[in-house]
Amino acid sequence: MEKESKIRKFILKLQGLPDSQKKIIIFSVAIVAALIMGFFWIKSSADRISKVGESFQSMDLPKIDMPGSVDNNASPSPTNTGTQVQTANWKTYTNNALGIEFHYPGNILSTETQEKFLSMEYPGWELMVNILSPSASKGNLQDLQKYLLDGKNTVANVSQEEVLLGDIKSTKISYEDFGLKPPAFPDEFIVEIFTPVIDHSMEITFENYIPKDKESSLSDLNAILSTFKFTK
Repeated sequence: MEKESKIRKFILKLQGLPDSQKKIIIFSVAIVAALIMGFFWIKSSADRISKVGESFQSMDLPKIDMPGSVDNNASPSPTNTGTQVQTANWKTYTNNALGIEFHYPGNILSTETQEKFLSMEYPGWELMVNILSPSASKGNLQDLQKYLLDGKNTVANVSQEEVLLGDIKSTKISYEDFGLKPPAFPDEFIVEIFTPVIDHSMEITFENYIPKDKESSLSDLNAILSTFKFTK
């Protein structure tokens, strides 16, 4: 009864006020009411969103492997496994003067070894290793890059990439050259690798002479490179 009496008195006072003051009071009351209602609406919405988040967390969603993702527990790739099988029965070449060791296939035709040079010839392809001073190797690399960029030369399918030989970052350049050999070898495929070692540089040159055997020869080359070790 006391609350109703106070409300009735407030209404009577409000009725006796000028219209301008009535409007101010009504407007103020409306703002306060809107703020109160907004507060409770926001709180209610936050509670609903929280419950939705909890529901999603409890759902058992399927795992999607995105392209390019890396699985640290993945098994060895077929390429690595294949290389291990390929080189399992190969021989081991060790040269303390050159400071290198690697596995190589046994169907070799001839070998030439000098103090800082190695040549291994196979049916249709040849592998050569040179030990040079860093400045000489750098000059060779620059000369090769200029040669490949010269539009007058008969080269094609040129590619350059950074690779690891052993544990040393190396520059690998591959290309086809139609002018290095007599007509009996019309399209020679060449791979050259430049590896800076501690106090010298090493150049590996692979030359394939028979186009139809290119893939097989490259497979042997990649397997040889995968077993490369530096012994000094």
